[in-house]
Amino acid sequence: MELSIYSAYLNSLFENSPEAIVLLDEHNRVIQANPEFYHLFGYTESEVEGRHIDELVAGEEEYAEAVHFSEEAEAGRHLNAESIRHRKDGQPVEVSILGAPIEIEGKVVGIFGIYRDISDRKRVERKLALSEHKHRELFENAPIGIFQSTSEGSFLTVNQSLVEMLGFDNAGSVITYYKDLANTLYYRPERRAQFLDALLKDGEVKNFELEACRSDGAVIWVSLNARISHWYIDESFIIDGFISDMTDLKHTEHKLQTSLREKNVLLQEVHHRVKNNMQIISSMLNLEAMNVKDSHNRELLYVMQNRIQAMALVHEKLYASEQIEVVDLGEYTRELCMQVLDVISKELAPIVEFRLENIPSGIDFSVPYGLIVNELVMNTYKHAFDGIAFPKITVELRRQAGQLLLKIRDNGVGLPDNFDIAKSPTLGMNLIHSLIAQLDGQVSVFNRDGTVWEILFPPGE
Repeated sequence: MELSIYSAYLNSLFENSPEAIVLLDEHNRVIQANPEFYHLFGYTESEVEGRHIDELVAGEEEYAEAVHFSEEAEAGRHLNAESIRHRKDGQPVEVSILGAPIEIEGKVVGIFGIYRDISDRKRVERKLALSEHKHRELFENAPIGIFQSTSEGSFLTVNQSLVEMLGFDNAGSVITYYKDLANTLYYRPERRAQFLDALLKDGEVKNFELEACRSDGAVIWVSLNARISHWYIDESFIIDGFISDMTDLKHTEHKLQTSLREKNVLLQEVHHRVKNNMQIISSMLNLEAMNVKDSHNRELLYVMQNRIQAMALVHEKLYASEQIEVVDLGEYTRELCMQVLDVISKELAPIVEFRLENIPSGIDFSVPYGLIVNELVMNTYKHAFDGIAFPKITVELRRQAGQLLLKIRDNGVGLPDNFDIAKSPTLGMNLIHSLIAQLDGQVSVFNRDGTVWEILFPPGE
């Protein structure tokens, strides 16, 4: 290659380089700089020529360092460093510095310097370092155990909370001790396989409960949340996860379950005894009715007996229920109606059609509700079917627009046109009216090929 062409190549590289390049004499005075140097430090060509490089770009705090670098270059030593230099306006700029001596026959005749602006890179590095510090602080100081493990079954990293949870002093001891998680950490080794199956199925596991073995042999309950964070080409993988100690929660749960079972037994016994006591009262009323000769008084005793049996049936249903405070209103309504029929219907045997939904309810609603049904059905049996060849009663219970609808219908003689439940002189009608008001219900009664009672109870009953 001709010298002129070679020189042109070098000059083009110098002028168009994205790095700031400066040529210095053997005493670090500027001979020539490229455009990027002027752009980086804010000088013009006339402002830098012949001046010492340290006077141009080194600030007060960095001056001693810059002098040292210059002396090293003058002594023929290469330089590779990162530091801060200053622009003409005094603004600092973070740079990497490369310096190399230019030697002829072993003598330094000049110095070649390259500056690169690394401010953006340094900002990113500081942000990454800060983020890493924050994550490390979070990892170490988190109140729950944090870990990273392999699919083969060993810990890679653990935080201090997990170290203390498992009864160790430092993370290294935990990693060394639990080399085979299935047989060292898991009290039941088969749970490890179940955990991995769930993890492979969904890529993550939430609230996976297991019994874990501590270093002192104690067994604790923990809840595990984990996900697969990285796959390897051999189909092994890395697991990131959290472990929470739930031993105290499990003990509390056990105590609560034991207490609940005891209370359920006690409540069942209370319902059983209340039912038995009501049955005794019912039997006493029945014996008294058998000895009463006056038919009117005898009927009153039977009516009273029926009301007591309606209440006793609620306690019987609660005693037999798996949910000690819940009655199935549909089932209760059916049995109550048949019970009334058995008690007062000796010759009359109406057809009873049920349209009942299974609706759960508590005792506070069920007792007054049962008395309402008892009074309405008993009143229908007694008064609706005079002269009716094929008597029929339809009892319907269902949800309607968020409310509870009880509908009792017969094909009997109907009520008088001027009937008003609020003004009725009978005890039964007064009781029905009072109980409906107690439950915030709305009643509608009318004749349509017999009598129709419609009662709407508000939601939540």
